[in-house]
Order: sequence, then structure tokens, then C-alpha cells
Amino acid sequence: MDIIRINELIKSQENDYIELKRTWDNIKKDSSSRKNQKYITERRAKLNSVYERASQNHRLLQDQEILSTHKYLTLNYFDTHIQTMYDAVIDHLKECEDKLHQTKKVSDIKINDDKQEDMTISPKLFVQKYRLNQLKKKIETAKTAVVQQKPAWQLQALINNLEKLFQDIEETHIQLLMEQSTIDDEYFNNDCFTDAQEQFEEIIQDLHEQINDKTVQTSRNHPTKLPRINIPTFAGNYESWNSFYDLFKKIIDENCTISTTEKMQYLKTHVRGDAEKLIKHLTVNEVNYKAALTLLENRYKDERKITQTFIDKLIDLPKIQTPNAKMLRNMHDCINESLEALKTQNINISTWSPILTRMVNRKWDPDTNMRYEDQLQEPNKLQDFKELMKFLEKRFKSLESSANMTTTNDLHSTYSPNMQGKTNWQEKKGLCWYCQKDHNIHYCQAFKALHVNDRIRKVQEKQMCYVCLMHDAKKECISNKYKHCEICNKAHSTLLHRNTNEYLLAKQQGQNSITKNTNQVTKPGTSTTYDHKSQITEKKKIMTHATMQLHNSHKTILLATALVQSKTFDGTPLLLRVLCDQGSEASLCTEEVAQLLGFPKQKIKAEINGIADNIPKTSNYMIDVTLQPRFPSEYKLSTSLIVLPKLTSSVPKENVQKLDPQKIENKIIADPTYYKQGPIDIILGAEEYSKILLQGFEKIDSGIISQNTEFGWILSGFCSTEPRNTIKILSLITRADEIQLNKFWELEDITENHQLNKEDQQCEQFYKDTTQRNKNGTYTVRLPFKDPSLEYGNTRQKAAARLIQLEKRLEKNKKLREKYNDFMKEYINMNHMIKVNKTNNYEGKYYIPHQPVIREDALTTKLRCVFDASSKSNTKISLNDNLHKGPRLQQDLATILLRWRKHKVVFMADIEKMYRFIKIHREDQPFQRILWRWTINQPIEEYELTTVTYGTTAAPYLAIRTLQQLATDEQKTYPLASKITLEDFYVDDVLSGDESIEKAKYLQNQLTNMLRAGGFNLRKWSSNSAELLENIPVENVDDKTIKLPLDENRKSLGVIWAPNEDSFQFKITITTTENPTKKNIFSEIAKLFDPHGWLQPVLITMKLLIQEIWISGIDWNEQVPERINKKWTHIQQQLHHIEKIRIPRWLQYTTGVPIELHGFSDASEKAYGAVVYCRTKVNNTTYRVSLLQAKSKVAPKKHKTTLPRLELCAAAL
Repeated sequence: MDIIRINELIKSQENDYIELKRTWDNIKKDSSSRKNQKYITERRAKLNSVYERASQNHRLLQDQEILSTHKYLTLNYFDTHIQTMYDAVIDHLKECEDKLHQTKKVSDIKINDDKQEDMTISPKLFVQKYRLNQLKKKIETAKTAVVQQKPAWQLQALINNLEKLFQDIEETHIQLLMEQSTIDDEYFNNDCFTDAQEQFEEIIQDLHEQINDKTVQTSRNHPTKLPRINIPTFAGNYESWNSFYDLFKKIIDENCTISTTEKMQYLKTHVRGDAEKLIKHLTVNEVNYKAALTLLENRYKDERKITQTFIDKLIDLPKIQTPNAKMLRNMHDCINESLEALKTQNINISTWSPILTRMVNRKWDPDTNMRYEDQLQEPNKLQDFKELMKFLEKRFKSLESSANMTTTNDLHSTYSPNMQGKTNWQEKKGLCWYCQKDHNIHYCQAFKALHVNDRIRKVQEKQMCYVCLMHDAKKECISNKYKHCEICNKAHSTLLHRNTNEYLLAKQQGQNSITKNTNQVTKPGTSTTYDHKSQITEKKKIMTHATMQLHNSHKTILLATALVQSKTFDGTPLLLRVLCDQGSEASLCTEEVAQLLGFPKQKIKAEINGIADNIPKTSNYMIDVTLQPRFPSEYKLSTSLIVLPKLTSSVPKENVQKLDPQKIENKIIADPTYYKQGPIDIILGAEEYSKILLQGFEKIDSGIISQNTEFGWILSGFCSTEPRNTIKILSLITRADEIQLNKFWELEDITENHQLNKEDQQCEQFYKDTTQRNKNGTYTVRLPFKDPSLEYGNTRQKAAARLIQLEKRLEKNKKLREKYNDFMKEYINMNHMIKVNKTNNYEGKYYIPHQPVIREDALTTKLRCVFDASSKSNTKISLNDNLHKGPRLQQDLATILLRWRKHKVVFMADIEKMYRFIKIHREDQPFQRILWRWTINQPIEEYELTTVTYGTTAAPYLAIRTLQQLATDEQKTYPLASKITLEDFYVDDVLSGDESIEKAKYLQNQLTNMLRAGGFNLRKWSSNSAELLENIPVENVDDKTIKLPLDENRKSLGVIWAPNEDSFQFKITITTTENPTKKNIFSEIAKLFDPHGWLQPVLITMKLLIQEIWISGIDWNEQVPERINKKWTHIQQQLHHIEKIRIPRWLQYTTGVPIELHGFSDASEKAYGAVVYCRTKVNNTTYRVSLLQAKSKVAPKKHKTTLPRLELCAAAL
């Protein structure tokens, strides 16, 4: 099971708990009079449905190895939340059922009776009376809790609820006092607010007294309310055992008011990891408590290991490079903590002073050490370690104060005209002068993200030293670390060198040059682009580096990945997959992850190199996030992520064999799915990589190494797998131009017969089982869900944000707003969209964002609304993700056009609003909800689309399948129309005809009547015969086509057909560019749509040009060489002649006339091709030869092929 599905199930469990709790709250609010047998039965059925779903999901989650240390299982979420809530509600319903026939007490205030009376009064007053009634009920509940001596945490929860409710009552009371119309109401006459206030204050006082009594017996009369003591969770580390054990003994073990069974439950809920596994087999009861505590004591009350742990902490203190208050403070605290812990183990550390002093001297930074030496009174004598610790505390406090002063001064830097842009910066070594964060300028990602010219300009503006970048340029540079440029050895910083990309990339990867060994793959990192002139050379090297041939290789690279936890802006937990890339300067994330996290965006301008085809990728913003291990840990990594549309292809490239479990036993693997192909959400760069590293490095298998990190053990190296021809390291999102080019090449391939797979067969069967034909002849269909029970989360929030964004666009274009409003009105008037009530329950609903699209070339509707059913929610799931696409039902365009050419008299038409005349079943309409309002001053309203909706994955299949179902249902009544519908339709366009006017008219009439029987209307009729159009209603005829002017052309699905000449033509629109790039040329060639290959003599020239460009190795956005530019310019200048080509549509074929097919093929060293003609006998002396289809391909350059072999390839075409 993949990560996305696991996140979905966990989110579903949270939603099910919320649903159970909501049901419980509603039941408690309902009066006793409502709780009859029907009420109880309905609620019980609903609860059982939710519980059954949650139980099934729980069983799935229990089987996932990846969740063995996840909070869902370690905190036993199902039992403590879902099971407990379900049992409570079911028990309450049972009590209600038992008391159903007993005498019921009537409460003093009947809100149901009051509602009828209060509907005529002020809405605020009605709400106020309702809240007073709720307050009275809660007060009664609180009194019962006090009498029954409920636990302190329950009493505190009651206080919080009461205080919140009374705050609302108090605010509404003030508003009512300002409304003169409500003064005479009984609410004021009986002084209801004062009575409620007195009761509220009295019960709050009682609750507080009860809590104080329960906290500590000796503090019963103490006026101070002490905070609650929380017992820390013990995860199996020896250093925290003593503190955990002592606190647990005092609060739980020695507490006589707690039963032994409760103590056992407390113990099991306060241990994690190895400690939890140690007592996991013991069930919660009185007998097992002492046994569990003894097991833990025997394992972790180990004086030797505890001592070793704290000594290791002293020895492994991190080396501090530059003065840093935070790191010095951490050092001070770590030393104190370790020494105090050693004292508790009865270890005499009084003689350790010289050893500890020397140890610390070697760990702190040179500047701090120099200051320590300067303040010594007697430097020749042994120093007291206590004095050193006093100095260390004084030192980090001094640095903290200095940092605060520097920040204040920086924020209030003053400018004057005489200073010419100079800023009065105070030097501070530990603070970055560019971003004001706590790091050295040389480690500033924001500064590195700038172009080298921008970096130089920033240094000039701040007048910083060009060599070390650390202090004022007027001072003499005394830096030992940054003496000169590491590339050219000149007196300036390496970050200011104008040709740094290749050097930095090689340095980060631990090599001096790009590897040339094609049998080894080294992962390239990402780096910022510094100099435009160096990009061409460098890009070539990185491209070679990134896509290398692995001949006869059966290995693939396993990159270091980890699963981490993060939280969204609203606190929702999220499981993410990260790639640890020590070769990357920057840390990156996908646009999708940035949207899911929802954190504020910080504007930047950064160019990233080393991703995919090595085209510089521009990012406009970054986000700050915090990442945590997927298992219980106090570690948190706060970092900034530069946002890109997409990062890498799947990692690993394909599934690999799992490692031997014994070799990774007792290790928490950072990514338990390391062997499965999957997407990457985040790339952690070199700086973050160094922060998460821990001690521990091991070679597990031949070619595989493991490295210990804060996120667990990461795995990397070579793995055995199936042979592959090419390995792609990183790849960015596919561009629209590349997709268009792919379609261009697809036309060159022969389409194979489409066979229904298992999924298609299921989709077909579902359609047959669920589709209904209505009384008026129309059809109602169901949405073909992959998983009908799947929940999409909160999609309304994103739909609302998209609506507000759309409204801003419409406000700028009043004409567009008017047209869009008209479109929506038409939807409502035709009952294709109905208004529904707003709800806060998102279960079983999906909100679709929408936007207008203008099509100036459209013959009818210029504006249409596009519904984005691919918009993902916070669960990373969209409606389209859960819909079957359905099988391909119609033939390809080339086949339909070829058959169309046989008819002497032809016609074209399309079905008006085909999708919208097919109804969606009422139960599925909530999955097609949209948000809309006519002006920004109105509240946002909710609507449901009632018909098949353009933009959903299943829409084309449902529409075409319904059209074919109509043909099947009406086959006996309209046999000819049925045959045409099944063979001559391409989506909603029909291209058909016959050999005479009479037959064509009969066919036309039958087709119109059959479609009308299914609720469809044919329009935009065109024909090569004016007589055929005479009987068509005026509103369904294209007027321009009726007149048949000489210059009037009609596009037929990308192929232009001139009805007056009855011939096919081409309209060429080429965008000329002065300095074309590879992308410009490829995208222009891809626009030529030639399904039958009629333009192959022209296209083969372009294919040869594509081959030449590809062999040259230039980048996608790189300008082509001059020789290629000249060839392309020459082709462009000649392309307008294509518009003069005429291909007769009719093949001169009639029934009974002999027809012959003639095929030709040929080859050269550059290319090969084939063409097919048909030869038709017109009369005894005349024959007509027509071009049917042609294909051509370029000859391969890499592997030279002989001419005879190329001729065989041509014959195979």
C-alpha cells in the first residue's frame, strides 16, 4: 500500500471519529421526547455503518509495516478514540431503549416548544434563549459531575465548555441591549441573563474547588492553582530512564487512589519504541502490572549503560566553527545535564576538571577560545572547570544580547542622500546580513539563490568585504578561512566568481570533473545558475551525466529516501517522502506539497540547475516547514523549501528486491518503502543533510550502504533489477509542447485494435447494470467510481479559493463577467444545475472548481465553462483519480475520414450539448458540487451539476457509450441511423453520407429522428449538396455553409474541408522567431496535423531537421546553430504553398464499380517511406487515381543501416 493510500485511511479514521462524536453530541442535545424507537434504530444503524468502515480500515492499517512506529498504532488510536466513543453512544442508546416505556420528565425549558413561539422574534434573541437553555443543561451536567467526583481532567473540560458558552451569551446580551425592539421581551422582564450569570459563577466555583481537592490533599486550602504534571513518554533510551521512572513511581505507582489495572494502562500508554515492545505481550490487568514494571527495571536500570551514555554525550560534543549563541548554550546545557546524571550514579567527578576543561577547549570555536585565554588570571596553572562553565554561560548570554541589539539596529537602519544607498550595518559574525537568520552568509540559501550579478550588487550595496563577505569593506580582511576564490585564486569570494556552477557541482559530489565512465551513475545535485555564458558548456556535461546508457546492466541506483511527518497550516498531520541529496545546494519541494501544507509563501527569484533536462527552472517563492521523524522523537528539522512544479521521476526507477531482513534487523529504516517505485515530495539539500546525520555507518550488502540519521537509517547504492536501457536521474514536469510533439509522432504509428482489459470490462458491466432510460427517452447514468466509499476530504476550501481568484479575473473584464453569468443562467434555466443547501459535512461530496475558456474559432459557443475535477484536496485525491476512464469506443479519425471519402453525397453535423443532455443519477450529483455567486457582495451559494460534466475523467466514455446505447435500443426502428451512430461518429461529430441525394436525405431524416428520441439535437449541418440542407430547420443550419461562398472553409476536427470544392485543404499558421530555439521549432512542427500523411513530402524534411537538432545535443530552450536556423527559415518561407494543395474528398467510388489499391515504397540513406493509392474506374476509358495514405520515417544515424534493409523497412510501412 502506498503512502498516499495510508494517509487517506488515517484521515478517514479521524473523520469517522469526528462523525461518531458529532452523532454523540447531537444525541445528547436531543430531548427525551424525540428518542422513540425509530430514532434509536436509525441512530444505531448509522453508528454501526461508521464503526464497520472504521474497523475495516483499522485492520488494513494494522497490516502495514510502515506504521509500526506511527502514532496511530503506538497511541492505539482505534481503541482510545473510535472504540471508546462507539461504546459510549451504543450504551446510551441501550439505556434510552430501556427507559422508552417509562415515565419521562419534562425539562423546565422546552426548546422545541419555544422554537415555534420564537420564530417571530429577533433572530439574536432566539439564539440567546437557545444558548441559555444549553447553559442550563450543561450546569446540570456539571453538578452531577461534582457529586460523582469525576476526574480532574473531565471537570476542567466542563469549565472550558461552560466558559466558552457563557462568553457567547454575554456578547449577545450586549448586542440585545442595543436593540430597542427587544427591550419589552420576557428575556429582559424576567432578568434571564442575571439569573444565568449567578448560576454560571456558582458552578464554576464548585468545579474549581473540586479540582483543587483532587490535585493534592495537602493543597486543599492553597490559593494557587498549580499546573498539571505530565509524565514524559519513555522511548527506550537509557539516559531518560531515571527521570521517567522516578516521576512515574511518585505520580502513578505510589498513588493509592488508582487501581492496579489503571496503573498498568498508564504504564503501557507512556512507553514507546523498544520499551513498548518489551511489555507489548502483557495484557492490561492487575496481575501483569508488577511483571511489566519489573521487566522495564531489569532492562533499563543498567548503571553501566546509563553511565556510558552520558560519557559518550560529553565525548561527542559537536565542534563549533564560529561564535554561535545557540550552539554554545546547547553545549553548556549538555555538559551540565551529563555531569549531574553521572553524579546520580554515585560517580566521583571531582578529579575530572583538567580532562573536562581540555575537552571543551577543543570543541568550541577559536574566537571563544581566544577570549577565554585572554581573561585567565594565571594561565600557567590548571584551570578550575567550574570557572570555565561560568565563562561559557557568560559568553553565550553576551552573544544573545549582541544578536538582539544587532537585529534591532538592522531593522532601524537609516538612510540619507549623502550616503548614496549605504546602510549602517553593525558587524555580527553569527548573523547573516542578507536574510537576518542565524547562520553564516556562506550558508545562506536565499543569497545563493540569487544570480551572481545580483549577489555582487547586494555586496556593493551593503559595502561588505569582497573576500570574506563578513565585515565592512573599509576594514582590512583578516579572515583565515576565506582568503581567496577557490576557483581562480583571486582576491574575491568564491560566491562572487562568475563561473561557479561546474566547480560547485563537482565539489559537492566529491569529484573534480564530471565522470566519463558510462557504466557508473552518480546522482547530480541541483545548483543555482550563476553565469549565462557558461551555461551551454555546463549543460552539455550535466545532460550527459544525467542520462547515461547502461549497456547489459542489471543494476539500478537506490537513492537515499525517508518518510517524514509534517503538519499543515491547520495542524493536519501529513506523511511525506523526501530524497536526501548531499549534492544539492538548495532544498526543494513540489507545488502540490506546498499547497497541501498551506504555509505562507515568501517571494524569491531563484534559478535552479541540475533538474531533468538541465534547463534552468525558475522559482518565485519558498516556504518554511518543520519535518519530524515518522516514529516518536523529539527531533524537529526546520528548513526553507524552494517550490518547483515537480521534482523527480519516481524513485527508485523501478521496483527492486528487498534486502535480507536479518541484515537490517534492529534498525529503524527511514523509508520502509525503499524498494518500491514512488514519487518524491521533497529534496533535502546538503545543509539539511548534514543536520540530520548521526553516528552510524554500515555496509549492508554488496553495493548497499546504510547511514544513521534523525529520520532513521537511509539506504543507498546499487541494487539488482531488470535490465534497462536508460536511467534518468531527475526529470521535471512534461511540458505542453512535449505532449503536442508526442501526438505528432503518434500519428506515424499504426493503431492496434484496442482490447478490453479487466478494468474496462468492469466499467462496461457497471454501465449496463446502472444505466436507466427515462420516460421521455433520455438516459440517466452513474459515475463509474473505482472506490465508491473513498472520501475526498475538504474540497470546498480549495473550490472557494479558486472562485475568489476567478472573481478577481472577472472584475477586471466586465464583458467576460457578463458572458460567464449568462452561461451560468443557462445552466440553471435548463435544470442542468440546481441550488442545494450549504453543509459543513463533506462526506460523500466533492466540490469542483471552474473557470471560463474563450474559443474565438468556435462556430457556435465562444465561451465555455471548464470544470476542474482533477483538483486535489488536502488528502491528495481528486474526483478524477477515483473515476474509471472507460474503454475506447470509437474508431480513430483517419479511419472515419477514409470511409467518408467513399460517399458521393456527404454531410457533417454535431450533437448540441451532448454531455449536458445525459442525466447523472441523483445519488452521484453531490460529487459534482460547485460554488457560485452572481456578485462578490452576495454569499457564496452551492449548486450541484445534474448532467454529465465536461472535465471529469468518465465524461467522454459516458457520453459516447450512451450514444451507442441509444443506437442499440433503437436499432429495429432506425437500422440505418443505428449503423451510422456506431461507425461514423467521432465524439459528438457525425461524418456520413451515401451515393445519392435520395438515400442521403433518408439517412439524414432517420438519424435526426433517432437522436431526437434520445433527447439529442443535431445542429451545424454542412454538406456538399445544397439540396440536402433544404429540409433542415434554420436554427440547426450553419448559414455560412448554406451560402457556400468561395472563401468559406470548414474545419473538420483539425482537417479543413471546403464543401463548395468538396476537397480537403490545409491552413498553415507559423509563428516566426528571429532566434528560434529547439523548443520553438519542435512546437511549430507539432502543430501540423496530417492523419493520412498527405503532407509527407513536406513533413519528411521537417523530420530530418528534428533529427539533426536532436543529434546536435542542444538544450530545449537553447538557440539552434546558424546552419539549422537557415534550413528552418527556408522551410518557413515555403510553407505557405501548402495552402494551395487540394485533395479531392470523393474517390469516385459507387457500388459495383471496380476499385484497385496500389502501394509503393522506397528508401534512401536519409529516410524511407510508403504510399497507397486507389484506382477507380469512372467509365470505359477513364480511371481516377486518388491518394489515400502515406507514411515516412528517418533512417537511424546512431547505428548505420544498409540500403536494402531500409527498403525492407519501407515495405513494412
